[in-house]
Amino acid sequence: MISRRKVRKIIDRAEAAYTESWQFLTGWKDRKLTLSSTSLLRYQPRLAEVIYDLGWMYQSIARERKSLIARKNDLTPKWFNHRMRILTSYQATILETVKIGRILGDYFVWIFYQDERQHLRKHFEHQPITQVASGMGGKGELAFISKFGVLNGHLTLYHGITTFLRIGDVSFWNPKTNRISGIGEIKTVSDTGSKVGMTLYYLWPRNSSKVWPRPSKSTKTTNLPVKQEKQLKRQLESMAASLQVRKVKDVKIYDRTHLAEFRQLIAALKRKSVAAGKVGDGLLLVGVKTGKERSLFSRLLINKSFNKQRLVGIENYARDIIDPTQIKSADNANRLFMQSLDLAALPGATPMFWWPIPSDFVRKLLFHEVTVVAVYNPAHLARKLRGCGFDVRVERKQVMVKKSGPVRIEMQNMNHLLLYIQQHFVREEFVIQMFQNVIKRVERGELPRNTMINLHPELFY
Repeated sequence: MISRRKVRKIIDRAEAAYTESWQFLTGWKDRKLTLSSTSLLRYQPRLAEVIYDLGWMYQSIARERKSLIARKNDLTPKWFNHRMRILTSYQATILETVKIGRILGDYFVWIFYQDERQHLRKHFEHQPITQVASGMGGKGELAFISKFGVLNGHLTLYHGITTFLRIGDVSFWNPKTNRISGIGEIKTVSDTGSKVGMTLYYLWPRNSSKVWPRPSKSTKTTNLPVKQEKQLKRQLESMAASLQVRKVKDVKIYDRTHLAEFRQLIAALKRKSVAAGKVGDGLLLVGVKTGKERSLFSRLLINKSFNKQRLVGIENYARDIIDPTQIKSADNANRLFMQSLDLAALPGATPMFWWPIPSDFVRKLLFHEVTVVAVYNPAHLARKLRGCGFDVRVERKQVMVKKSGPVRIEMQNMNHLLLYIQQHFVREEFVIQMFQNVIKRVERGELPRNTMINLHPELFY
């Protein structure tokens, strides 16, 4: 039977590893870290091991649930329902802990993928991988990243510690060109207990902008001879010295984002337990310190009663983002889309860790010490688009935008652009400007009519 003590123990171990990972990242970002091959290659296996252990615990809980369901007729309904609720809460806590680890992986891998936006778009075309690697396959992947942090002079990047690398199991980064040079799929073929046998299917593409097809050849990984081990160590030292991370500069698109207002909210939360601020016409940010629990386990699992008095006055801010001119109209677009800030990466967007904001605040968000809820009302965007000649309809959480006339245009997947506004504080005027620029280019003949145009805005910091 899975006990609370066992779950707490594994999450406490994860928290310790995550804290170590965070210190590595902040040291690198602030240029206070003396980078070595040891510290560089320790990062990924440390995260991978923790995530693998969490996956093993998740599967153990799943097996207990299955066993209880099989014996349901022999158990009292009250005890059965109570135990199932407990196991469900354990699994939810473990999945959230895994997500934190993968976001830390995103922050690391971004260093090497930040100039590979075309690759990232291919990854984002696939659904997120929520399943945690476990069993022989997961053990093989863990063994690979632990043993082969560098292969053929290329740094290995393990996809299993990220949220956004969804094609293959590993990527390879060339320190000489500062580019992703290949991708690989790991197949574990044997496990004797002390050793695992695996096959790596990999591809070194000439044109990395193409979709990586499944390779037809394979290379079996083996233990390296002593001479090659020494050569590998020299390569690692050389690679560590050659790694150069760009300095984090101020955002070059200040006029296109509301990052300054977000910084004001961060400053306010240093003084108060609850802070709120209007961001543009239709976005409200509400920050709440979530509690004084010292451990990640306690913050994720224990449901303390929330003092509603802490939110007195917040409704006044919510009223402030309502567009009163539309309230009684037939095409009233006033809605409230509520969502906590998600630290997982979005297509084309820089992860929050690399934004020019205090790193410690990102840590508090990541470790659930602070929660920020973004409340977005698309009515103001709808009004502005209508003023530019667009037809806008809002049905539930769907925003549909069309334009008739000499140039007919229909915007699909508006939810993606709304996420930029709600999660990355992009100004509504920037979205409108993108639409207008597309129309102007079609009118000038720069873009063909009767075609689909993919908009891929990219946010550089």
